[in-house]
Amino acid sequence: MYKKHLLKEVPFSTRKGIRMLSWRLVRIGAVLFMPILFTSFTAHAQDDRLRTNPTAWWWYHGASAKFINQILKEKGARIIDIEVEQASPYRFTVVMVKNQGAYGRAWWWYYGIKGVGGVATKVKQHSHARLIDVEAVEVKYGDGKGPQFTVVLVDNTGSQAKPWWRSYNDPMNFVSSKLKKHKARLIDLDANRFSIAPHYSAVMIANQGADSKAWWWYVNVSPDFITSKLKENNARLVDIEWNGGGRLNVIMVRSSGEFWWWYYGLSADGLAKRVQQHSARIIDIETYRVGGQKRFAAIMVKPDKFKLFKSKPDFKFQKKK
Repeated sequence: MYKKHLLKEVPFSTRKGIRMLSWRLVRIGAVLFMPILFTSFTAHAQDDRLRTNPTAWWWYHGASAKFINQILKEKGARIIDIEVEQASPYRFTVVMVKNQGAYGRAWWWYYGIKGVGGVATKVKQHSHARLIDVEAVEVKYGDGKGPQFTVVLVDNTGSQAKPWWRSYNDPMNFVSSKLKKHKARLIDLDANRFSIAPHYSAVMIANQGADSKAWWWYVNVSPDFITSKLKENNARLVDIEWNGGGRLNVIMVRSSGEFWWWYYGLSADGLAKRVQQHSARIIDIETYRVGGQKRFAAIMVKPDKFKLFKSKPDFKFQKKK
């Protein structure tokens, strides 16, 4: 039985400027998981969240898998970040870019994957791909409960190839030891809140060659702590996650002079206004609820064509409640 659901669409293109907010009526179906594949012959090695190349892009929240697949096809887009808002039925917040040029590559996404073994099967199925985003939620299985995963993978061949590793639902010390063992850098971190003690799903790449960056990660820290570390490290955020109680988990890398901003505690309209205000593009987004109200944390960058020549990095971050 299909249900109707009002979905808020907030599209933005760096080429065409901000568009008006619109409302769409979407029919919701029951699909457990759906792969999407796009191919491109343009190869670039830099990680998506480090890129500031101009591109058309879009973000949506409260979206069903069916709606997302439809938009991906219509726009010729691919997902660079996805958040699970709820699992019954599945609803997502998603950021997409045009799958061409510097951002063009083969890729796949799946949701509703049962357990760690299910994720491993999908990774094995695409033997020349790597994960860029992992999200976990707890669902009921018969009389018990267990994790269900949403993942995004990209082609990992040619000049796009990177040594990489993943960690599913593991304690922080295990993630830390894996980073140390492989001399790796985190590109995605997701806290699994259904464990008694904090556990994390993480994706990491070798911190070498073109991917070598000074970087830092912090969990369960305050916005003021993040602000101080950004200044101390001359860094910018590339991953942000709400940890509850006004605290966050973040990954940051050394800034190369990009114009960028970060926010938390915003409504959808508030976030759209910041995007328009800065002529920026969202690279990472987090959805959460405070007092029953949907709120967003996000990181955004200004495309290269807006960059100015400066003798030192321009440090522009902001936070808003």
